[in-house]
Amino acid sequence: DPDDAQIVWDLASTCERELDDFGQARGYYRFLLENRPDFEFVKNGECLFRLAEIYLRLREVMESLELYRRMRRDHSEHWVVKAEDGKHLKWRIEKCKHLALGMGYQDLGRGPKDK
Repeated sequence: DPDDAQIVWDLASTCERELDDFGQARGYYRFLLENRPDFEFVKNGECLFRLAEIYLRLREVMESLELYRRMRRDHSEHWVVKAEDGKHLKWRIEKCKHLALGMGYQDLGRGPKDK
């Protein structure tokens, strides 16, 4: 039932973490981000983080880079932004940039505090 955000979340989590079906999980997480802004895991940034991680796994690095930057901007209380002064998030952003350059992307844009 697409009206039940918790069921959609459970489907996304199962696809991602138990079935390694990242394409399907990506669709469910994207659906939640676009259609259920009041759902707790959308509000706290976890949905955005998981989607960014999936994009990185699928080597859709520009999308992943954009979502990690949104994490820093919009979800400063999320663990990946707070832990060790943002070390985990910075590492992911640098990984995206490295992969993107290796894929031939020239203009990576520049997010706030990207160094």
